[in-house]
Amino acid sequence: MGSDPSAPPCPRCGTPFPITARVCRSCGLTQEVAQDPFWRSSVAAGNQPQSQSNAAQQPYGAAPQPGDPFAHARRGQSYQAYSAGYADEPPPKRPFWRSLWALMVVFFLLLLVVGVSAFAIFYYPSLCAVQQRNELRQDIPLPCGITFLKHLDRSASGTTGPGSEEWVYTVDSQTPAQIATFYQQRLTNSEYGWTLPSAVQGTESDAVLGCKASTVTLIRGSQQSVKEGEFVFDPPARGSLLLIILAPLKNLAPQIQQACTLSQGA
Repeated sequence: MGSDPSAPPCPRCGTPFPITARVCRSCGLTQEVAQDPFWRSSVAAGNQPQSQSNAAQQPYGAAPQPGDPFAHARRGQSYQAYSAGYADEPPPKRPFWRSLWALMVVFFLLLLVVGVSAFAIFYYPSLCAVQQRNELRQDIPLPCGITFLKHLDRSASGTTGPGSEEWVYTVDSQTPAQIATFYQQRLTNSEYGWTLPSAVQGTESDAVLGCKASTVTLIRGSQQSVKEGEFVFDPPARGSLLLIILAPLKNLAPQIQQACTLSQGA
């Protein structure tokens, strides 16, 4: 394709450079650069002689260099400003709750909650009254909030006979009905192993009668004063007395002996 003599000359090499062409076919100058007034003025200034003294007085980067099409973009910029704009920035800090330490803290808290809950459910009811047993058998549970009052020998009692004993406690914030429910639910657990024959339950209000081998326990709560021999025991202001009697099965009435024997499958 021939050149158009009427086309404007290329500002670099003088070859006819039509406006519709994208690149000069002689020197490769692009149309965008050829039409840039700053570039054209820099080329014109580069063709004029310039004294060495004036060039030496100009600061670095203050004046465009001849033939540099992008000199106007750097005009007035110093080397320090250029470097500061592209300096490496420190990486952003990761939030604490997305770090490994945060995961470890959350795991520790969950483990602590599970451990405390397990202790409260399985172990605390057994340990809360461990100091209040005073020779009471380990297979009889005690509720929390109790205070030991007296351990009595009932061998002279006409009801329970020789070898029988009684423990007297106070229980805070519990009614006799709540005490009875506690023992109805706990005595029959495999941990304690008592049986509760239905035939002899309810013979006394809010009382629980349990059988185990050749021993019988009678447990009851009271919100009234109780006289046991020469002693009188008063319930606390917001609680009840807890009376636990252990007696040999052979000392009790035939009806109780039969019910206990049947409940134990003998």
